Amino acid sequence: MYAEGIKRLKEYYRRGLHHIKLIYNQEVLKTETINTVRRKAKEIVERAVEDTNSIEILNLQQKSLLTDKSKASSKKQICQISLKEAIQILLPIVKRSNLLTDKEIQNYLDILAENIPSSNV
Repeated sequence: MYAEGIKRLKEYYRRGLHHIKLIYNQEVLKTETINTVRRKAKEIVERAVEDTNSIEILNLQQKSLLTDKSKASSKKQICQISLKEAIQILLPIVKRSNLLTDKEIQNYLDILAENIPSSNV
């Protein structure tokens, strides 16, 4: 894993946790009013055929751009931490039957970040 990937993982985890807590407060606890901004609507969305076709074209264009980028980046060195090291670090998470606390997850993310060689940061 790259150092940048671990930083992104930490940031996405933090954002996701915040988002889940917001939805939980709105939908389950009903302590806040339901706000559907930045998430999919609850109802079925009607679209015209032209809209659907344009969305499909955009998706195809994005996929072709992604494949072009992946071909260009495939020449880079892919793995900075060996797969075995990453598995050894994350194995305790997989074996646990109960959920991890935020502190424990942060500890695992920090351990992953520490195992990246300084030349790759």
